[in-house]
Amino acid sequence: MTRVRATSIQSASAAASDVYKGQECAGGTQRQRQRPPPTPSTICAVSINVLSGRGLAKRRLRERQFAERLVHIAGSQEARGLKTGIVRSQDYFVAHSACDEHGCFGCEVYIAHHLPVATRGGRPLYVQRHEITIVHADPRALLVTIDSEALN
Repeated sequence: MTRVRATSIQSASAAASDVYKGQECAGGTQRQRQRPPPTPSTICAVSINVLSGRGLAKRRLRERQFAERLVHIAGSQEARGLKTGIVRSQDYFVAHSACDEHGCFGCEVYIAHHLPVATRGGRPLYVQRHEITIVHADPRALLVTIDSEALN
C-alpha cells in the first residue's frame, strides 16, 4: 500500500469506497477522510395552477396527491395563502408567498422530506428544513433555494 499525496489516490479500492487526502505534517502524512459524492436519484417535479387553493383541506389534498405520485418538488400558483413562510407537513416542507391585499395570487413550493433525493454508500439522503431558504416572495413570485449536500 502506498502513501497518499495531495494529488494522488491511495488505491483503486480506496477510491471506490473512501477518498483520502494527504497532508504533510511534522510526524509524516496525515490522512483525512472525505465522503464520496452522493449518487443522485431521479427527481419528479410538477407545477400546477390551483386557481383557489386557500384552505388547509385543499392543501392536504394536494399534498396527498403529490405523495401518492412520488413528487419530490411541486410548485403551485393561485394558492392564496395568507402568510409568507415555510411550514412542515406530514410529507413536505411547504414554502409560501402570501396573497395580495385582495386575496388573489400567492405561490407555494412543496419539497418532499419523505422521498430521498440521492444516496451515499447505499444510504438515502433527504432534504432537511435548514437547507431551504426563501430568497424572494411576493404574491406573484416565490424563489426558494435548497442548499443540500444531497443535491450537490
